[in-house]
Amino acid sequence: MKFDKFEEMLLVALVVVSSVGSVLAERREFPSTEFGGSVNSGFNYEGSFRSPGRSSGRNITSPVAGADHEYDDGYNRVDNLGNFGDATSYWGYNNSSQFDPVSRTVNMSASHTTASGLSMSDSDSFDPNLGFSIYWKQNLLQRDGWALGVKTSLRWQRIELDSSDFFSTETRTVVDQYDYLPPSPYPVPPGGYQGPYTRGQGNTPMLSDSPNRISDSTQTSKLRASRSLDADLYALDIGPALSIWLLDDLSLVASVAGTIAYIDSELSYRDQGSSSGTSSDDDWLFGLTTGVDIQYWVKENWGVYAGAAYNYLEDFEQNANGHQAEIDFSGCYDLHAGVFWGF
Repeated sequence: MKFDKFEEMLLVALVVVSSVGSVLAERREFPSTEFGGSVNSGFNYEGSFRSPGRSSGRNITSPVAGADHEYDDGYNRVDNLGNFGDATSYWGYNNSSQFDPVSRTVNMSASHTTASGLSMSDSDSFDPNLGFSIYWKQNLLQRDGWALGVKTSLRWQRIELDSSDFFSTETRTVVDQYDYLPPSPYPVPPGGYQGPYTRGQGNTPMLSDSPNRISDSTQTSKLRASRSLDADLYALDIGPALSIWLLDDLSLVASVAGTIAYIDSELSYRDQGSSSGTSSDDDWLFGLTTGVDIQYWVKENWGVYAGAAYNYLEDFEQNANGHQAEIDFSGCYDLHAGVFWGF
């Protein structure tokens, strides 16, 4: 479960605190107030990316008479007389090269492409993400060798996740041939011609409504897809903290806190030979954090510290034109080091 790591780390911290507390000698008091700041390295952000299968291009119809047919370079539709005489006036085409003067036929083509769905992931298990934090600790209870207080922290964490993989595409292309019918005028109208729905009188160019499918081919290929999610996380942690003297100039701080965080994210996607885009999103997230720090007191009122913290947050999801991304925070932790002051 997602809280397993949190429970394990909290248990370790309590065991350490209990063991040290049993051998404490009388120590000086901690300052009533502490303030500090650190540089953080965040690890183990799990990102997943999903894209559904999709299609584009013309809806390729069966080569039957008496029906509307749409092409990339023309059309053959049912006219106002229902294609009486197996012919239609309601047709058009783009380029004069589509007409074959020898066979007196017009060729029209259509293509339809389908792309497979995609699922990929990225984990920053050992790739650090830069962050900064500051904290304010107010000690409320002092005893020989230890102090209990409330610790408030503000954290900024940069999160950068990216992944790439291949997806397959399948493109079907058909070519249908139509007879240019007499007594239609000759030569055939030039490319760009768009015939009327209503048949006119006299020499209205007529085309057969029966397509002859002279070509039907399918081509498959593999293309590269890339995804990236860049986010800024701003977190506020508030909870109890226990400070214990280990040596004259060395102390340990164990803390547990509730977290409210704001995330501002940008999702980018790029599919080779197809589409690309970006989407921005933000959200509020809630969670828990627990950490252990070792403080070295250089002087009576200041020192340096280093430690580790486990930072749990609920999952964050984002969508960009059907492309989905998710960050799993259940295993995230950070290592940090900084300077503090007591007064």
